[in-house]
Amino acid sequence: MSRKVWKCYRCGEEIVEGMKFTFTKQGPIHWECFRAEVRDSSMGVSLRM
Repeated sequence: MSRKVWKCYRCGEEIVEGMKFTFTKQGPIHWECFRAEVRDSSMGVSLRM
C-alpha cells in the first residue's frame, strides 16, 4: 500500500500522507510552513522560496 506524496509550495519539500499539512488555494503546504506564511502575511511580508 503506497502513501500519497505531495510537494509543499512554500519550502519545496515532500509532504507524505500522515504528516501535518493542509491544502490552500495555492496547493499543499506543511502545517509549520502554513503558520509561517500566515505570520508573514499578517506582517506584510511576502517570502517565497
